[in-house]
Amino acid sequence: MAWVVPGVALFSALLLWAGYELGSWRAAEARETAKAVELQQMLERERHELAVAKSEQQAHLDALALRVARLQAHLMRLDALGERLASQGKLDQKEFDFSAEPPQGGIEDEVTGSLRADEIAASLTKIDRLLG
Repeated sequence: MAWVVPGVALFSALLLWAGYELGSWRAAEARETAKAVELQQMLERERHELAVAKSEQQAHLDALALRVARLQAHLMRLDALGERLASQGKLDQKEFDFSAEPPQGGIEDEVTGSLRADEIAASLTKIDRLLG
C-alpha cells in the first residue's frame, strides 16, 4: 500500500504532462493552419492584383496600338501627297522615292538603351500634334 500514493502521484503527473503535450501539439497545429490560410489569402490577393495589372497593361497596349494605327494612316496620306507633288512638280524620282524605306540616322550614331513607355507616349503625342 505504500506504493499507491506515489503511484497515483506519478500517474497524475504523467496525465498532466500528456495533456500539456497534447495541448501544445494542437496549438502548434492550429497556428500552422492559420498561417496556411493567411498565406493562401495573400496568394489570392496577389493573383487578383496581377490580373488587374495585366488587364490595365492590355488596355494601355490597345490604346497605343490605336494611336500608332492613326499615325500610320496619316503617314500613308502624306506619302501619297508627296508622290503626287513629286510627279506633278517634275521632281527627281530618285530623290523622292516613296516606295523605299526612309533613311534613319542623324547626328547620333546609334540609339543606346531602350525607351520607357512614357517617352514613347510623349514622342507619339508630339508626332500626333505635328500631323494633326
